[in-house]
Amino acid sequence: MSGKKKKEELLPFIYVKVFLRDRQGKEDYFTTPIRLTEDEAHKYYVGRWWNMGIENDYLMLCYKIEILHPEKSENNEESKQ
Repeated sequence: MSGKKKKEELLPFIYVKVFLRDRQGKEDYFTTPIRLTEDEAHKYYVGRWWNMGIENDYLMLCYKIEILHPEKSENNEESKQ
């Protein structure tokens, strides 16, 4: 092995659907790619408040996430046929 340090490899992107609820019970979600493990993504999002406001603050609590697997989606299955 040479004197050079091995370049740290990045985790692959996973796609996470983040489910949110405001104080009045209104629900919303967003989907995002992130370079974390599934467990790290769960720890990062769930139980945290997110500001979803555009002009004013609008805080929503993440109450669950779903890891999306694009290779298993209906759209991908249809495109393979």
